[in-house]
Amino acid sequence: MRMTRMAPVASQNGFTLIEMMIVVAIIGILAVISIPAYAEYQVKARMSNVLASIEPIKTQFVTCVSEHAGEKDKCQLGTQGMPTEFNPTKEIVSLSVSPAGVITATLADALGDGIAGDVTLTPNFLDKNGKTAANATWKLAAASVTNGTALGVLTRNNPPE
Repeated sequence: MRMTRMAPVASQNGFTLIEMMIVVAIIGILAVISIPAYAEYQVKARMSNVLASIEPIKTQFVTCVSEHAGEKDKCQLGTQGMPTEFNPTKEIVSLSVSPAGVITATLADALGDGIAGDVTLTPNFLDKNGKTAANATWKLAAASVTNGTALGVLTRNNPPE
């Protein structure tokens, strides 16, 4: 009797089904964690752009008031070295400065949930003792923003009145 020798079976390479399911589960968990964090990051970035767009107007206003012995009513857009107009950005549709120095920025519609309407900043030229200060502090007078993350960015350096 003659014995035949069987050829060795080639080993199969690749992943098993359970290994693939584990990888998919890990990716799913990472997505559940990262997508809300990314959305929050986008809101913070947009609101930071809002504040960065307002900052030159705030600086020009304070400089104008300092140069005119505290007379705020002389420092409106288009007068006394103030910019003549505000160029709209992706985040801010329009901006105005009242005779008292109140800056009102109208936000664009597509910034996110709970982020729309106006943001109003009011200058304060008094220090803690009630004396005239060399620089202004700005207070968030009004905001129709209801998004908690966006309000956090707005109030970080501009506390509400």
